[in-house]
Amino acid sequence: MSKVLALIMVLVLAVANLSAYAAEAKVIQLQIGNQMMTVDGAQQPIDEEGTVPVIQNNRTLMPIRAIVEAMDGSVLWDEATNTATLTHTGQTIQLTIGSETATLNGNPQTLDVAPIIINGRTMLPIRFIVESFGYSVDWDAADERITITENENNKANLQSNVLIVYYSVTGNTQKVAKMIEQKTGADIYLIEPEISYSTDHDETMVEMAEERESGNIRELKGVLPDLSVYDTILIGSPVWGRQPSNPVQKYLSLTDFGGKKVAGFWTAHVNPGTYAETFKSMVKNGQVLDGLSLLEADAPDFGMNEWLKALGISVSGKDEPAEQPENKAVSALDLYNEFKQDVQRVSNKYSGASTEVTGVVAYTGPDPHGTPSIALSNTKDGKQYVLFVVNSFDQLNEVSVGDTVAMKGNFHIFGSDDWVVLKQGVIISK
Repeated sequence: MSKVLALIMVLVLAVANLSAYAAEAKVIQLQIGNQMMTVDGAQQPIDEEGTVPVIQNNRTLMPIRAIVEAMDGSVLWDEATNTATLTHTGQTIQLTIGSETATLNGNPQTLDVAPIIINGRTMLPIRFIVESFGYSVDWDAADERITITENENNKANLQSNVLIVYYSVTGNTQKVAKMIEQKTGADIYLIEPEISYSTDHDETMVEMAEERESGNIRELKGVLPDLSVYDTILIGSPVWGRQPSNPVQKYLSLTDFGGKKVAGFWTAHVNPGTYAETFKSMVKNGQVLDGLSLLEADAPDFGMNEWLKALGISVSGKDEPAEQPENKAVSALDLYNEFKQDVQRVSNKYSGASTEVTGVVAYTGPDPHGTPSIALSNTKDGKQYVLFVVNSFDQLNEVSVGDTVAMKGNFHIFGSDDWVVLKQGVIISK
């Protein structure tokens, strides 16, 4: 009797293990020329029209809809643009008939071959799709059989609880978004307007103002990301008029965050003003956490690790650059970062006036924005440093570190108790 019970227990455990495996790792099989497919051991027709996988020009072409739906994903077809939108576990792929460029979460990807339509069905080499959705694919040449298996490691990565959503017109915000992606392993989605904005700053500001005045911000491309699998959404934008950029405002207007944690990060050439307050007011049904303000996108990791950790997000890599040796020559970037927090808190305090300053040259070279500049120390009204932004790098050859010089310029909008920046700098005497 005990042997019978033992055998029954072995069989029960074996069945339980097989069931657990089936639940954890989905397996889909198709065969060239065969109208049937197998999903977790159960046969079913690929579709009602009798679609079969085919080989054309040495490429195995598979029916996209049947496979994605077997993965528990979804497929939307836009007849007007011949575009298929595939979604699965928070990932979104867009494919256009005849185009070798696809997008994965808004980011362009190059396909080996363009999708085609055969007998009314969209067909494509399937590897790009299944691997993007966390599956692996194997080919048995003898039986002409394709086996698609759910990859638990990929699945875990795809189900990252953090999503980065960003818009970038000049690439500065993209630098920050990509760095966050590298540090955290988060998923990432690029916001794209249907009609691109100008890369010229002045023209962009005109477009921005016209749209905001009319209340008609241009539409966005594609399908917005599915937020259901994420706990935290990080939203990046350049600062336009001390507010989120128009594409990010459009995204926020279309999104209900369902109580999830939301934090912004933004890049600005000057003080971002009321960006944080405006951003918070635009987030619908989200728990808005402290954001990351970056005045200089060329140093995109300034304070980033500390910010991410405060949000409860795991970070890889070093926290911040180590302290510089005491004998290291001062640089404009050192000075800028030293007083950055003060600079962020002040708006237009010294703006508008033209002034002359006499001081000792502490630095010549590019400022944190890459613009030629001269930094003076021990200068006007007790300011510790004044950074003159000059018109060309040729002017830097006129002075050397340690020279006492007089310069004239117009105050820029940065200002603090220790630091001020002037533009249109001119050397008066030395």
